[in-house]
Amino acid sequence: MDIIRETGSNNVEMRKRLEQSSIKVSSELVVEVLSRVRNNWEVAFTFFLWAGKQPGYAHSLREYHSMISILGKMRKFDTAWSLIDEMGGGRTGPSLVTPQTLLIMIRRYCAVHDVGRAINTFYAYKKFKFDVGIEEFQSLLSALCRPREAERVWREMSKRAIPHDVVSYACVMSCYSKACNLNKVLKLFSQMKRMGVEPDRKVYNAIIHALAKARHVKEAINLLKTMEEKGIRPNVVTYNSLIKPLCKARKIDEARNAFDEMLQRGLSPTIRTYHAFFRILRNGEEVFELLEKMRKMGCQPTNDTYIMLIRKFSRWCQFDNVFKLWNEMTENGVNPDRSSYIVLIYGLFLNGKLDEAYKYYVEMKEKQYLPEPKIDEMLQSWVSGKQFAEQQMADLKNNQLQDNKLGNQIRVEPKKVDQEKDFLREPETKRVVRERGFSFWE
Repeated sequence: MDIIRETGSNNVEMRKRLEQSSIKVSSELVVEVLSRVRNNWEVAFTFFLWAGKQPGYAHSLREYHSMISILGKMRKFDTAWSLIDEMGGGRTGPSLVTPQTLLIMIRRYCAVHDVGRAINTFYAYKKFKFDVGIEEFQSLLSALCRPREAERVWREMSKRAIPHDVVSYACVMSCYSKACNLNKVLKLFSQMKRMGVEPDRKVYNAIIHALAKARHVKEAINLLKTMEEKGIRPNVVTYNSLIKPLCKARKIDEARNAFDEMLQRGLSPTIRTYHAFFRILRNGEEVFELLEKMRKMGCQPTNDTYIMLIRKFSRWCQFDNVFKLWNEMTENGVNPDRSSYIVLIYGLFLNGKLDEAYKYYVEMKEKQYLPEPKIDEMLQSWVSGKQFAEQQMADLKNNQLQDNKLGNQIRVEPKKVDQEKDFLREPETKRVVRERGFSFWE
């Protein structure tokens, strides 16, 4: 890690230093390093490639999955697929590809809302000769976040005579719950009871979330009690399903009551719990107070936490706090990713901090993060305008210098004219002599 920290984003220098080192590579070391640099795909990939070439070591399934997950998160899908091809072992070697490998890709595609490629990846199960059963469909349903695609998979299950069990219902109901379709959630809940499918915790969580989102707080709390009566204990996800929509609806007291009840049950709040409360804070003092409380309870801020707070402070025009958080990220080992840079640059640019925005834009490109097209266009236009203005200023200064020189010349000529005028006013000191019909000065 010292080599990686010292070389920063200089991948050439890092590779050179690694090759000169005597580091003994192991599976545990590779997984640990990839975990620490997961927000910098280039550093992670450079280390991964170097480690794979070391004598006495070969990447296992765990290391491949870690690297594929990092690449997918940074939208480097082509590079991720090249690793999957490598895992295939060619025509003769053993294949390391498992259904879990493809599921990582499916989830990463879903995370960027590329549902088409997610479903195409699901169909790639056939290419790798994997059986497609209820577990595979449930995994796909769990990854999908849009009701339309979930319905498509639901119908495909029916065509293949794959039964809709409690997990399938929970996945689809979760999709509708996130889409604020309470009516569809309740219809599916009634349907599953008619089919004799007993609801589990995930089903109840989806309904509680949908009810709270629709501002039916009383009904959501009552369902939580019903859940307990049936012997299903609420978990952190249950309380998060309640707290997040309550915070969004500005029902602060109810959200805090749910938070306190969760602590009384011995449940530890997650990063999602704190994010719900961060969104409703109104000043910097409250933000840093909650950050401190969060750390004391063993929950460390993530990239998403910093992105949310940097955006909030940018809206409040509190740039001292923006840079305080930005520096804190690095100190706490959270490497700014592409999204972090985009949010920071946007905040600076839209508040007139153009030079600072451009500085971080250059830094972002040096790390080879792909700029967001709108930011790219705005900053390039600003740079062009700035260069044009600087050229105009330079031309203006040159013109002023020339005008000054010309002015000096012009100021000399009036003196001559004035002298001539004075000469005409002066009394004659010479005599005119007439001779041979002509007049001469003496």
